[in-house]
Amino acid sequence: MGQILFLVAIGTVAIILPAANAIAGGWQPIKNVTDEHVKEIAEFAVKAHDSQAPDHPLHLVSVDRGETQIVAGTNYRLVLTAAASAGGMVGGEKDGSSPPAAVHAGDQYLTIVYETLTNEKKLVSFNPLHP
Repeated sequence: MGQILFLVAIGTVAIILPAANAIAGGWQPIKNVTDEHVKEIAEFAVKAHDSQAPDHPLHLVSVDRGETQIVAGTNYRLVLTAAASAGGMVGGEKDGSSPPAAVHAGDQYLTIVYETLTNEKKLVSFNPLHP
C-alpha cells in the first residue's frame, strides 16, 4: 500500500511540474523562432503594420527572439528584424524634397500579436526598438 501511494505521488509530481512551466499569464521563451508558425505570426505582424502605415511598408528579415503568453488564446511577443520594402519609401519626404536614406539590413521591432483559439490574429503593438 505504501509503495502504491509513493508511485502515485511520483506520478502526480511528474504531471504537475511540466504544467507549471505553462501557467496561464506567464511569458515563456520560444525555443525555436524558426518554426513555421512563429514565422507566420511575424509575417502577419509586418503585413498588419503595413496596412496601418502604407507609406512605410516593411518586409520581414528575421525573427530574432520571442515569448508566448497563454491567455484565452496566445500572445506572441516577438523581436523581429524588418527592412523597408522595395516599393516603399526608405527615407526622405514623399514629395521627393529630400533624398531617400540608404537601404540597410533592417531595424528591430518589438511586436505583440494575439492569436485566438480559432487561429484569428490581431496586431496588438508594433514598435521600433532603439539601440
